[in-house]
Amino acid sequence: MAGQTLQALNGKLSPGHGWKMEVTDEFQNVLYVLSIRAEKPK
Repeated sequence: MAGQTLQALNGKLSPGHGWKMEVTDEFQNVLYVLSIRAEKPK
C-alpha cells in the first residue's frame, strides 16, 4: 500500500517534505504510523 501510494505521488515528494500513513484496527485505534521523509543525498 505504501509503495503504491508513493508511486502515485509521481515525483511530488520533494526534499524537506514528508508523507505518513496511519494503520488502524477496525475500531479506528492507531496501531502503527509509517513516516517517510524526503532528503537530498549528501
